[in-house]
Amino acid sequence: MPRFSRVLGVLMIAAWSLAAPLAHAQDGISVSHPWVRATASPLITTGGVYAEIGNGGTVDDHLVAASTPAAAMTALHTTTQENGMMMMKDVPGFDLKAGATLRFQPGGNHIMLMGLKAPLKQGDHLTLTLTFAKAGTITVEVPVVAVDALNPP
Repeated sequence: MPRFSRVLGVLMIAAWSLAAPLAHAQDGISVSHPWVRATASPLITTGGVYAEIGNGGTVDDHLVAASTPAAAMTALHTTTQENGMMMMKDVPGFDLKAGATLRFQPGGNHIMLMGLKAPLKQGDHLTLTLTFAKAGTITVEVPVVAVDALNPP
């Protein structure tokens, strides 16, 4: 029996070693420095979430959606310049190549919150769920920063 136990142990370690890279390839997505500005007035019902999303894995992925209980609706947006005016546009998603980082920042790509259910107050947090084509969902806590913030906390 001791020999059987050793063989079984070796087989279990081998199986775990083969499965581990697959788990890491899907878990290579990371979200850092998320933030959203406080709303300046209770009448403001929109906001933008910013963050850095990295793909430390070996498989390309695609951000397909975002959601939060703090807003009635969210959208993935990019900012473009048309006829000298800055315009926000809905996009169906963002590619996230293996080894790359996607930056969401003021004046660029962002996650638009629409129909905020309550004003965003500095010092609070909101829960944001990001959905990726391959990695599935990742939920992050997003700190609410000063209304005039330009950079992540």
